[in-house]
Amino acid sequence: MAEVRYMAYHTGGVPKTVEASTPAEIAEKEGFGITDNQVAIYVGGKAATANTRLKDGAVVSFQKARQESGHRTFKVQVR
Repeated sequence: MAEVRYMAYHTGGVPKTVEASTPAEIAEKEGFGITDNQVAIYVGGKAATANTRLKDGAVVSFQKARQESGHRTFKVQVR
């Protein structure tokens, strides 16, 4: 397990430190759901998956994969 910092829109974007091996494990421990089509996951600023292996000191971010504005839905594109 690695000690990592994470921020999630689920928790208001407040940075927290947790021990976990993958982003999926963070979500499970912290009690929020992640669905591939609804949540974009980043590790160290780069796109990642729920099963990406984490290293000590990594920064993990959980963001909404789709942003809604009025009647339009915008999909976040990862480069």
